[in-house]
Amino acid sequence: MSSKKEEKEYKIEFKIITLGNCVVGKKNIIKRFVNGNFMEHIITTIGISFSFKEVILKDGTKVSLKLIDTAG
Repeated sequence: MSSKKEEKEYKIEFKIITLGNCVVGKKNIIKRFVNGNFMEHIITTIGISFSFKEVILKDGTKVSLKLIDTAG
């Protein structure tokens, strides 16, 4: 019998930080990857913004991605 805690455990975890000048599209790249949508008008990040995505590889390995958007 597996518990819910075991189901959410990941074998691999990555933290990915985006760096670049202001208004170059760092947040939009992350939003597109995480949600699948693109926003023409988006509010500039102040400080740091975090997004999360779970990816399951072909062999069934669960990978947790923490995507960090920095202010330019």
